[in-house]
Amino acid sequence: MLNDEELIIDEEIKKIDDDIEKLRNKALKYKDKFGDFYDEIKKEINLEIRELAKRKHLKQNDKAIASSGYKIKKIIDAVKTIPSDIVSLDGFDFKQIFPRAVIKRKDQIILIIGNENIKGNKKFITNPLFNTHIDYKVRKTMFTCKVGIMINK
Repeated sequence: MLNDEELIIDEEIKKIDDDIEKLRNKALKYKDKFGDFYDEIKKEINLEIRELAKRKHLKQNDKAIASSGYKIKKIIDAVKTIPSDIVSLDGFDFKQIFPRAVIKRKDQIILIIGNENIKGNKKFITNPLFNTHIDYKVRKTMFTCKVGIMINK
């Protein structure tokens, strides 16, 4: 889901695309024309297209930054909802912070922050950025589960 800033940037990108398309159509009118005058017109049109393409690229970068900032803010807001005196994890929605978890073994879990797609990032799964463990008891037996946290960009 896009936030307001991303929607505004999408509209700006669409406007730039429309302007580029108009210039390309204009350039087609002069495709079969030759001479210094027509060469200058074609050169000017191509220069305008390149400038618009640069602006579009900058807007796409702005959109990527806005999207990342929005996702980070959602994670921070979710973390802030965790009470400081927490004694139980019952009822806590981990998916707000960790959209994906990889269970390596019955005693090892990798929680992923950021992009859910982990293809090509198998090295991080074998060596997560942060490691900790959780001790828990089932009946009278104590168990330890290793937990790693991976930040996927």
